Amino acid sequence: MDDILSRMDFNRGWGFAKSDAGWADDFIAEKNTMEEVILPHTWNAKDMLPGGGTPYVGRGWYRRTFAAPELGPGQRLLLEFEGVTNCHKVWVNGGYAGGRDGGFLPTMMDVTELLIEEGENTVLVRADNSYALRAAMPRNVDWNRYGGITRPVWMHVREHAHLACAGVEVRTPDVSAEAARTVVGTHVEETSLAGASLEVRHTLVSPGGEVVSTTVTPMKTRSSLTNTVEAELPRVENPELWSDVEPALYALRTEIVEGGDVIDSEERRIGYRFYSFDADKGFLLNGKPTKLRGANIHIFFPGLGTALPERFHVEDMTLMKYMGCNYMRTSHYPRPGACLDACDELGIMVLEEQPYWHGSLRAPGGEAAIANAGVIVRDMVRHHGSHPCIIAWNTVNEIMLAPAYKPGVGHLEPGDPRREAWKINPKEYPYIRRHLQAMIDAFRDADPDRPVSMVVGGGWQKNDDAGLTSMADIVAYNGGAMNLTDEFTGPRTGKAYEFRPDYYRELYPERVHVMSEGVLNDLTFERGDWAREERAWRRSARYWSVMYERPWFCGGSMWCFTDYSANGGVRLHGAVDRHRLPKDLYRFYEAMWADHAVLHILGHWNHEEGSTRDVAVFTNCADVELFVNKRSLGAGASCADEYPGIPHAPLVWKDVPFEAGTLEARGRYGDRKLADKRVTAGAPARLTLEATSDALIADGRDIGYIDITVRDAEGNRCYTFEGAVSVAVSGVAVLAGPAEVDAPAGLARVAIRSNGEAGDVEITASGAGLDEGTRALEAQQG
Repeated sequence: MDDILSRMDFNRGWGFAKSDAGWADDFIAEKNTMEEVILPHTWNAKDMLPGGGTPYVGRGWYRRTFAAPELGPGQRLLLEFEGVTNCHKVWVNGGYAGGRDGGFLPTMMDVTELLIEEGENTVLVRADNSYALRAAMPRNVDWNRYGGITRPVWMHVREHAHLACAGVEVRTPDVSAEAARTVVGTHVEETSLAGASLEVRHTLVSPGGEVVSTTVTPMKTRSSLTNTVEAELPRVENPELWSDVEPALYALRTEIVEGGDVIDSEERRIGYRFYSFDADKGFLLNGKPTKLRGANIHIFFPGLGTALPERFHVEDMTLMKYMGCNYMRTSHYPRPGACLDACDELGIMVLEEQPYWHGSLRAPGGEAAIANAGVIVRDMVRHHGSHPCIIAWNTVNEIMLAPAYKPGVGHLEPGDPRREAWKINPKEYPYIRRHLQAMIDAFRDADPDRPVSMVVGGGWQKNDDAGLTSMADIVAYNGGAMNLTDEFTGPRTGKAYEFRPDYYRELYPERVHVMSEGVLNDLTFERGDWAREERAWRRSARYWSVMYERPWFCGGSMWCFTDYSANGGVRLHGAVDRHRLPKDLYRFYEAMWADHAVLHILGHWNHEEGSTRDVAVFTNCADVELFVNKRSLGAGASCADEYPGIPHAPLVWKDVPFEAGTLEARGRYGDRKLADKRVTAGAPARLTLEATSDALIADGRDIGYIDITVRDAEGNRCYTFEGAVSVAVSGVAVLAGPAEVDAPAGLARVAIRSNGEAGDVEITASGAGLDEGTRALEAQQG
């Protein structure tokens, strides 16, 4: 992170307008038509929601004025944009300052020479989310292309020589339980002096706070150039190893010293771990076989799109870790630094992916697309390669020469004419191979310590035949390539296989096998859809049982952790919904994977008199007993015989007669006694509100969640409620998203966003025939 003394919030006071203007001079006449916005911001927050109309794809302009801070001799003023989707250019006072083709990595620019020292300075930003092959943005993708300045912006005051953007790169090339090497590359930008004598000082601090080593390296600067110095720190003996269970983090403070004074500094956390992907043993972390247990996840929240604050990303990762995940694939683009910081802290391993889908590698992109791919790769490694959580880089999602899937349409049957229309022309094959090889080479050059992967879909055999899958270190499988079926016959062997990767292993015994997307790809269900919740956990149990039973299968990331919005609809594959409310499936995974106590009854206890139910309980507790109106039904039957591979198979009580009242499960976790119960609820009568945090940060970016529960007159949650509730917000916050939200299973969530001022906030929820509920909280200066 940057030294907080040199970084200033630059996210308020912006104006925004949609415009086709190409250059700053063309846009000046439109400056008075702008709406006021706070960054992060996307112009697609509403129009990419279901029913939101035709999404705007094109150019958007942002404008901000500011008084330049007083700069001392040699000091510089820099602007940092953490992410602008998907291409952007920046002008300051009419002078071009810089930009990027690609929307998910930071850009920092020195604007000192463009400033007006006295008076008003103007920043103009042109963002563009149009189809652009050169910027890795295919025309049709199964995720929304939100346009705008979707990540925060900062202003920095630095000395004449200062750390560049992503100026400290850390490699840990040789790590064992006995010792670890640390190599640090430091990039220093010199803006005005030639031959300045500096020192680069690295101080390594242990997880316990003790100084491990201090290393000082002299350097000479060159005017207007970036100077790089590499240093190897003293070997760390018996390092505390980073893992998914104990994510030990060291602190590395890098200081630029001139004449004894520190003129710039940065502190980052690093970790020491060693791992391997093995064709026979699967994935090993610090020498221990470790199943990768995780999910894909999209950045998205209704009403905000991808324009989300830092805390949102931290809470997403915390929710994944609480479910028991130790792995995450960044489908399908790089993550903000706050997200990767959280993965470092929590012990979540990451496969980070470029924003390339199968339609991105097309010959019309030309040499510019290949060149820019190399830039994106090297920048991604430079910005994120120091994170110990990242264990591999991914080049492209679903590279297919003739895919059976068309984005926005779905899977296409062999006779569907659209299948032929989407087919990539075989004449483009040489270009595809060259583009892919350039990306792989760029990754290996920028980071020789991590493997490079590629993801294939159901038509992976075509890529094998074409020699594409042999180019990367790891091949990961999506969708149909992960099928678990009794009907698959291997085309090359003529044998039947229950699990398709068994066939791949027979063909390629030296290949590493990883799931990049699977389990729930073709199962969609709303939270509270109890019949499909039953299908979802049983399918998940079967898949993971098969993967656990095969030590050579590394595990991987299911599709998908969250529901998400795409192409005018909502993809309902998640273990949590798009508001991050857990479905019951989340509790299945939590019971299977988590290291804390879980005891959860699937569904509700509102049924027809005289009916019978199978009652499923997700738990890692011992001695679980079920009670109906305090009458014991004894222990349930474990599903371990049906799903022998998974930890903590669910318990099922068959044909339980329904009696209005209370259904309760009781169990023991160590020396703790736990219980979970469902009560037969009466008619919906009132709403109650709960805030997930007592306070907002009054910075204009922060969001807070409000959970709204539908209850009967006695206060019992109405699990069978399926209506909507209306929400209003007053005070120093605004509602993020629609004012009316569905409350399936008697529970809804909305987000409120700080308006930048400190003070009180009140949230009110109402619904037809329901007593309204209120909740107050405070927005505080951070």
